[in-house]
Amino acid sequence: MLTPVLILYHRSGLGADFVRRFYTETDITLFRDRRQGTNWLATGKFPLCHLCREIDKAAKQGLPVEDIPSDKLKEGGTIGGGGSSVLALINRAPHPNAARVFINWYLSRQGQRIWQNVMNVKEVEPSDSMRIDISKDDVLPDGKRIAGREYQVIGYLDPEPVQKLLQEILK
Repeated sequence: MLTPVLILYHRSGLGADFVRRFYTETDITLFRDRRQGTNWLATGKFPLCHLCREIDKAAKQGLPVEDIPSDKLKEGGTIGGGGSSVLALINRAPHPNAARVFINWYLSRQGQRIWQNVMNVKEVEPSDSMRIDISKDDVLPDGKRIAGREYQVIGYLDPEPVQKLLQEILK
């Protein structure tokens, strides 16, 4: 499931009608490899790219691309578990207690402090733990949440209706 589509589907004021119109009433070109979309954007084949990957990396390489910050979009401002920030407890895991111990530690103050430091300092991936009882000094500027701004937490949104809608639209 593409997280940005999930966000649009569950966003108040947008929803299924917006997603349906976006995919059926625009002259949209789909791609399987998200890097391909970034290439097409950089070469000028398309003026806008939705769901592109590594726009910031392409810009640092001197390509003529720019990411639109989420605070410039009324639909922006989400907190999600993409990339390496997802945890799951597997049903019938070989050592379920060990997994539970790790998850409890990972979500603890110490675990989140270490995760946030690794992501921002060693991986250089702007990441801000949802914990408010740890320092945010090492959070990169692009990852810092803005005080007073409302964010939609997307980790618990149901992807099934979105998948059904996309299958219907893309037939």
